[in-house]
Amino acid sequence: MSLRWKVHTSAGRLMAACRFPEDAAVLVAVLGDGATIRDGDWCVREQDDSRPLVVWTEGREDLPAGESYDHVAEVVRQRVHVDEILRQRVEHVDRDDDINREAAVASSPPRFVESLRAAVKEEDGRCHDASE
Repeated sequence: MSLRWKVHTSAGRLMAACRFPEDAAVLVAVLGDGATIRDGDWCVREQDDSRPLVVWTEGREDLPAGESYDHVAEVVRQRVHVDEILRQRVEHVDRDDDINREAAVASSPPRFVESLRAAVKEEDGRCHDASE
């Protein structure tokens, strides 16, 4: 298992790399507003280490990281899962077109993105039910 989750200060300085998002949540809570958790595997998959996917920004979320590390881990995993689905959708766009990932995602209807998020939550709920 790699050190997937990168923790950055609000100034963008890399502070740590963690195996588990719960550990990254602890550090983000300590660093405070503006600190981020980024998906380090996203850089490897995209072969672009200059633009890691930010999956949590402390101070901009509905709940501070210090309130629930498990909540942070759940949100982070859902965002990575939704991003992977969106990226698969973008791969269907002709690669010769001059359309970048952000433009393709931005053109996605809001209902499509929301339905993906709902599907992720539903799938996650089924996984939890099966494990109980």
